[in-house]
Amino acid sequence: MHDAILFRSNKQVSVLAAHKIQSVQYYDSQANINRKFISIRETNVVWRVHKLYEVVLQGEVSVLRKPKTRSTQLEDTEDHIYYVRYQGKVVDLKSFRSKVYPILTRNGGPMLSVYKFDHHLNPNSPAEAIRIIQYYNTLMKEDQSLARY
Repeated sequence: MHDAILFRSNKQVSVLAAHKIQSVQYYDSQANINRKFISIRETNVVWRVHKLYEVVLQGEVSVLRKPKTRSTQLEDTEDHIYYVRYQGKVVDLKSFRSKVYPILTRNGGPMLSVYKFDHHLNPNSPAEAIRIIQYYNTLMKEDQSLARY
C-alpha cells in the first residue's frame, strides 16, 4: 500500500507519490481547518518507503497522525493512530512515556515537571501527553528567544 496525493487542477487529476512530496497543505472546508501533511522516509530491514502523516502539533517535538483505515469519513480522534516525532524519529504516541518523555524532562528542566504536576498530567494518557508536548515546545521557543539576547 502506497501513500499518495491526488491533485486536481481544472479537469485534470495527477497522482503524486509520497516520495515526491515534502509537504502539502490544504483547507478542509468541512472541518474549517488548514491541514498539513508531511512525507517521512521510513527504513525497514528490506526496503525504504515514504509515508504521509498529518501534522497535528508542530514544534521541536511534533505530533503526527495517520488514519487507521483508508475511509474518507474520518472525523474522530479514534479513527487515527497518533505518533510523536522527535530528533528525526517517529514513535507511536503510546510509547511517549517510555521513549520520549524521559528526554523531554531532562531538556525541559524543572519548569516541565512543575507544569505536569500543577496540571495533574499523566504522560501515559494520549491527550495529556500532547499537552505536555505542547508546553515543552513553548519552553523551547522561549529558550531560543532568550538565547538571541
